[in-house]
Amino acid sequence: MRILGFFICCLLLFSCRKEKDTDIQTIENGRSRVVILNEGNFRSANASIDVYYPDNHELQDNIFYSNNDFRPLGDVAQSMIKLNGEYWVVINNSNKIEILDPVTFQSKGKMTGFNSPRYVLPISENKAYVSDLYENKIYIVDPLNRNHLSSIDCGSRSEEMLLYDGKAFVCMPDLGKVLVYDVATDSLIRSINTGEFPHAIEIDSKQQIWVAYSGGFNGTFPGLHKIDPLSLEIKKDLRWNDASKSIGDIAMNRERNQIYYVMDDLFVLNIEDSVLASSPLIDNDGRNFYSMATDPNTGDIYLADAIDYQQKGNIYRYSVSGALIHQFKSGLIPGFFYFDQ
Repeated sequence: MRILGFFICCLLLFSCRKEKDTDIQTIENGRSRVVILNEGNFRSANASIDVYYPDNHELQDNIFYSNNDFRPLGDVAQSMIKLNGEYWVVINNSNKIEILDPVTFQSKGKMTGFNSPRYVLPISENKAYVSDLYENKIYIVDPLNRNHLSSIDCGSRSEEMLLYDGKAFVCMPDLGKVLVYDVATDSLIRSINTGEFPHAIEIDSKQQIWVAYSGGFNGTFPGLHKIDPLSLEIKKDLRWNDASKSIGDIAMNRERNQIYYVMDDLFVLNIEDSVLASSPLIDNDGRNFYSMATDPNTGDIYLADAIDYQQKGNIYRYSVSGALIHQFKSGLIPGFFYFDQ
């Protein structure tokens, strides 16, 4: 009887675990959420996804892993975008894009055939560009059929991209250029010389394009360019005269008349200003501000502290005035924020 009872207990325990393990965390439609990509350590395949709800500070951590039969997401979660109603999550060092259901975060498939993808720029429902860290080309893919169409030889690696008025603006860090392509023909229109290492790009309320060049290498200075997307000329070049500094992420405020940029601390610039801000909006206070983004609905500022790159990071949520609203733990090396309704 004791043996029989033991086996019954084991069976019940196994059944309970099995039922719990197969529970799927779902997203409530109509509720604002922030999707946080945690890069994980390079070559460790421990990237993860967290979902944060600003209305009540709830956090669903490691949601891809729990909702996909405990399968790792991959190696270095770089960026994501919503495309044709699906989340496209770029996994840089795993050479793939995971395509997820935005409610369950379960995988609906993936695209491979990349070397080291970085960002996806939607052109239309059946066309998108994908930049790459190690290839001298931009991939052209069909999101509907999830296949490669062709590629653009761009001469070097590529980073962030922006679409405006039928033109793709592509940051080329190693070339010190922004390349402008006609997306109807995939042909080069203009090559715009920039400061050292252009990597991030935004557009303001007056339809002017802002490009951050990080500088900080070989005695060069970091700064921001304002580019007229019609004349394709640089209208402003705002430099910080300290080559030991480097500009990281940039983001626009909700009204798109101010630009935030990380340069150790967080600074803010009015788009009409002619010099970079001398005092930060938010001091890092010894923190390692690794990534930053702004909520387009509320204007709240999200800053991620990667700490020492070996432990879970901290996320800080601030108001537009720089007042701390909330802070919480994320996964390992939080590197990208995506805001969704």
